Amino acid sequence: MKSNGNQSQRIYDKTTRTWYEVPEDQYREFDRWRTNLRKREQYWGCCFCPRGK
Repeated sequence: MKSNGNQSQRIYDKTTRTWYEVPEDQYREFDRWRTNLRKREQYWGCCFCPRGK
């Protein structure tokens, strides 16, 4: 599998129903925020997302 240094990732916006191309570092920051939010919601008992999702 080939890995390129500056690959862009895509983020979906539900409100506008569009995909946005973002740089890898910005995507990583967004993913960290999203995972943190999910874990907090699971801890508080508000989110029932399975661990694998």
